Amino acid sequence: MTLLDFEGDYGRQYNDRIRALIPGYDAIQELGAAALAARVPQARHALVVGPGSGQELPGLLQALPEAQFTLVEPSAQMRGFCSGVIDQVGAGDRVHWGPELLPEQGLLPPGPFDAVICHNVVHVLAPAQQRTLIDQLTAHVAPGGVLVLSGYSEPAEATIEPWLELGAARFRALGVDAATVAEVMASRNSKVFSLQPPLLERRLLVAGLEPPTQLMQAACFRLWVSGRPADGSAATAPESAAEAIEQLMAVVNQLRDPDGGCPWDLEQTHASLVPYVLEEAHEVADAIRHGDDSHLAEELGDLLLQVVLHAQIGSEDQRFNLRQIAMGIRDKLVRRHPHVFGGDAAVDPAAVKRSWEAIKAQEQAERTGRQPSSSSPLSDQLARKVRGQAALAGAMTISKKAAAAGFEWDDMAGVWHKVHEELDELKQAIANRDQAHAQEELGDVLFTLVNVARWCGIDPEGGLAGTNRRFLDRFSRVEAALGGNLQGRSIGELEGLWRQAKAEIRAEAQGIKPHSSGG
Repeated sequence: MTLLDFEGDYGRQYNDRIRALIPGYDAIQELGAAALAARVPQARHALVVGPGSGQELPGLLQALPEAQFTLVEPSAQMRGFCSGVIDQVGAGDRVHWGPELLPEQGLLPPGPFDAVICHNVVHVLAPAQQRTLIDQLTAHVAPGGVLVLSGYSEPAEATIEPWLELGAARFRALGVDAATVAEVMASRNSKVFSLQPPLLERRLLVAGLEPPTQLMQAACFRLWVSGRPADGSAATAPESAAEAIEQLMAVVNQLRDPDGGCPWDLEQTHASLVPYVLEEAHEVADAIRHGDDSHLAEELGDLLLQVVLHAQIGSEDQRFNLRQIAMGIRDKLVRRHPHVFGGDAAVDPAAVKRSWEAIKAQEQAERTGRQPSSSSPLSDQLARKVRGQAALAGAMTISKKAAAAGFEWDDMAGVWHKVHEELDELKQAIANRDQAHAQEELGDVLFTLVNVARWCGIDPEGGLAGTNRRFLDRFSRVEAALGGNLQGRSIGELEGLWRQAKAEIRAEAQGIKPHSSGG
């Protein structure tokens, strides 16, 4: 089962070792028992997996006074120690032994149980075995029942060093020599595995339990409690946005898990998800234009999923994770709002925008290690700015910035002249059947029309989105008039129905009832 020798000296010295090397281990047992007493005080059946030497049994027996206990302990030496504790407290009528093997070698006893307790066991198994044991533990939790679990669990990589140093300090305080301390800290992942919270959470969610609540962390040792909703009730809703995000991360983690994940999610990459990011962003914008709050909340959730998916993919090979993403944008907001988080004054929104751009330019210069010295600084800036924008939005950004820099017509007549010039060039390219040239000229026409929109204070994206909606509204009426089948209809008939649909929509907007065709 594990590289630790529970049948030899390690097992005989287990009680002293566990208390000495894990600060707060007694508190873990006490808090676990208290959680059971609070959640399922009337529990009738309890399962304890890996009771070890039995030091936690008296507290569990007291916390659940009406429960019958089934113990699963692979080590013969530990079973002997447990039997001594059971005899000492006179609980032989309440405690029964189950199978002597953990799930990678055999099944747990039949359930379900109102309380399932597993302390200091899962983390010494390899990850595949951890999944097996966690899945069996969760399967044995009865409706309305509780799972209490603890184990060695390293914090996130960026925060692990302080915890490791705390552990090393504990060893040194016990008189362990420096060479042994160094060996123990270096070998922690080869001699003792660890239980990662995302693994635990996603297995619980898949099994229908609530997300685990971490009751304590002592150095690298943690205690969690989770429950199964009673029959017919919903899982406990998250109490905070942070908890909801944690649940979403656990679900995405499960989708990307090679063992039992989703084949579609597993094959996705940053590049393959680009179309979905753009699609979801456009759907958010569409929901905003429609003023539909419930639709907007749903579409923002879809966009958030894309962020979490990219963070998950980045974390799988330790490049970046969601925490780093959130911290990065947090720090950027603080830096670029000195009028809020510093001593600067904010005169008006325009001043704030100028300050933002100046700070952004300074950050860019610092990243490159020098002040900008390009011969085309505005072009370079715009190239960076529009590379993540849709083409229409990018055209408006370029048009505005170029005009502000002085690259502008004298009057509107010059803009219209340019529109007609580009349109004639498009017609000529199409007449010449030059597809590549025609595409270039079409882009020129669209770019010039964006300039028309800028001169007139019109939003081209909003205008085109409105046209799309109007087209679909009219087209749906044409389809309805023809029973959903447009095949074989003449263009004259279709055009007549189109004009009719347009008139109907205009009349409805003016509050005019349509004429009845009846006699």
